[in-house]
Amino acid sequence: MAISSDELNYLVYRYLQESGFSHSAFLFACESLVAKANIHGSDVPPGALVSFVQKGLQYIEIETSITEDGNEVAVPNQPANSLLHWHTACASDNMVQDGESGDPTEVSEGKVATLSGHGNEVFVAAWHPKEDVLASGAGDGTTRLWRLPAGDCTLETAVHTVSAVLDQAMAGSDHRDVTALEWSPDGETLASGSFDGQLRLWAQDGYFKRNLHPHRAAIVALRFNKLGNMLLSCSIDGTVAAIDPTNGQIKRKLNNHDGPVLDADWRTSDSFASCSTDKRINVEQIGRDKPLRTFSGHTGEVNCVRWDPTGTLLASGSDDGTARVWTLAGDEALQTLSGHSKQVYTLAWAPGPGKSSGSEKLLATGSFDHSVRVWDAMTGEQKHCFEHHSEAVYTLAFSPDGELLASGSFDRSVYIIRVKDGQLIATLKNRGGVYDLKWNHDGSKLAVCCSDNTVRVITVNA
Repeated sequence: MAISSDELNYLVYRYLQESGFSHSAFLFACESLVAKANIHGSDVPPGALVSFVQKGLQYIEIETSITEDGNEVAVPNQPANSLLHWHTACASDNMVQDGESGDPTEVSEGKVATLSGHGNEVFVAAWHPKEDVLASGAGDGTTRLWRLPAGDCTLETAVHTVSAVLDQAMAGSDHRDVTALEWSPDGETLASGSFDGQLRLWAQDGYFKRNLHPHRAAIVALRFNKLGNMLLSCSIDGTVAAIDPTNGQIKRKLNNHDGPVLDADWRTSDSFASCSTDKRINVEQIGRDKPLRTFSGHTGEVNCVRWDPTGTLLASGSDDGTARVWTLAGDEALQTLSGHSKQVYTLAWAPGPGKSSGSEKLLATGSFDHSVRVWDAMTGEQKHCFEHHSEAVYTLAFSPDGELLASGSFDRSVYIIRVKDGQLIATLKNRGGVYDLKWNHDGSKLAVCCSDNTVRVITVNA
C-alpha cells in the first residue's frame, strides 16, 4: 500500500478542517493545490489521518513486541501491545449511551430527530425564514433540504421528514464541499457557496437556478441584505462580491483587504463590514471603491464581525483573544472585551432588547479557551461566563426572542442557557463534533450540524 503526496495533503487538509482550524485548512488547501487533486471528499471518512497514524503506531508496537516465533515480549513499565497513553484510541466520554446519563438537563435520544443522508461531515445549516424547512451543506458536495413535520421532535420525526438532494456536481465541479448557506428574506432563493469558489442559487423547492463564479478560492460566508436584493459573497481569495440574486450579475467586487476575507455582515441595504487575516475591518458601501472606514485595533486575525440589530454597533472577534465594539463615530474601539485567553472564533448579538436583556445590548462570544461569555456591549461589563465545554467553541446562536443562548463545540456537546439568569436548561450530547447551530423562525427547534455526517434537531421549550 502506498500513499501519494496529493493524498497526504488532502488528509492533512481534512484533519485541519475537522479539528476546527478552518482558516488554516483553507490556506493549506490553496498552497498545496488540494482542489486540483483527483480526490472525492465523500470517499474519505472523518478522522482518516488520525486513524492511519494510530494504525501505523499499532503495527509498529506489535512488530516490536512479537518475536519471530510469535511470542509476546513484555516492554518494561508498559503493557505489551499498547500505545503510549496519548496515542490510545478510545471512545469519548461524550458518546451518548441511552439511559446512562444522570444529568437532568440532558436531552434524551428519544427526543432528538437525527437526519441522516449526507456522505460526509455537515458544515453548515440554514432554516427557511417562514417554514420548518432546513437546508444543510456537507463535505459530500451536496446541500439537502429537509421538510420537518409539525410537532415536537422525536426519533420518529426523522422517519417522516422529507428530504431533497441539491447536488453541487450539477454545476460541474468535483471539489465542491459546501461551506456557506443563506436563504433570502422572502424564502424564495437559497444560496450555497463551496470550496471551489463557486456560488449556486436554488429555488425554494430545490430547482437549480444558476451557477456563478465570483471567486478563485473557497467561499466562507454568504449574506443577503434585509431587502433580499443583494447578496454578499466572501472568499479566502481576499475579495468580497456583491451580487444581484435575480440575474446573477456581480454589481461590485471589492479587493480592499491584504489577506483572505473571513466574514462580512450587512449594516444597511447598501453598506456592510468585512474582516480579514490582515487584522483589519473595513466598512464598505456599494458604489464606492474605497472603504468608508477602516478599523485597525486588533493585533491578530479578525475571525468574525456582526452588526447589532440597530446597525449602530459593530462587534468583532479576533485571534488576539479580544472582542471589540466599534461605531462609525470614531476610529478607536468603543469597548475592548478582554477575558478570553485564546482566539475569539464566534460571536452573536442578542436580538433585543427583550425580556432577558432589557435595555442592555448583549453580545455573546465563544472562544478556543472553551468558554462562552456574555457582555453588556455598551459598558464592557461581563454578565456571564459559561465553562461547560471541554474543547473550543465554534458556534453560538441566540433564540429569536433572545431568551436562550446555544453553544456548540468539537467536544460533541451543545449547551442551551437561559440568558436572564445563566441557568443551563438543556444539554445535547452528539456522536460528532459540532460545526454549526441554527434556530428555526419561531425558536421552537434547534438544528445541530455534526462531524458524524448527521444533522440533529431538537424541540426547545424555555
